[in-house]
Amino acid sequence: MQEKIGLYFQLEIEDPRASLSLVKLALDRLSQLKKGDMQVEYFELRLHRIAGRQKDKQAYIKLDGEGHTYIDLDTSSRWDDAFMNAFDRIRDRFRSEETMAAGG
Repeated sequence: MQEKIGLYFQLEIEDPRASLSLVKLALDRLSQLKKGDMQVEYFELRLHRIAGRQKDKQAYIKLDGEGHTYIDLDTSSRWDDAFMNAFDRIRDRFRSEETMAAGG
């Protein structure tokens, strides 16, 4: 059976290379989750700027998988940091729930 995942990207980034780099980073991270036995059905990444702030880059991530929906948001001065911080918290929550479900 072929696995499917819904992907949604909304990126407010001026540099196309930076956009491509972040999409690749997101796909690499999703691949790591799959290797860790998490079935992801839907992934959403929204990146946008917040005017007038030093940490003006915001990443919103929504991930549906394993019967749960995980959402996180982070703001940073760098796009990749905002993405990684939000993504890592989602990954950690998944691992924590997986450990609790296994009785550990």
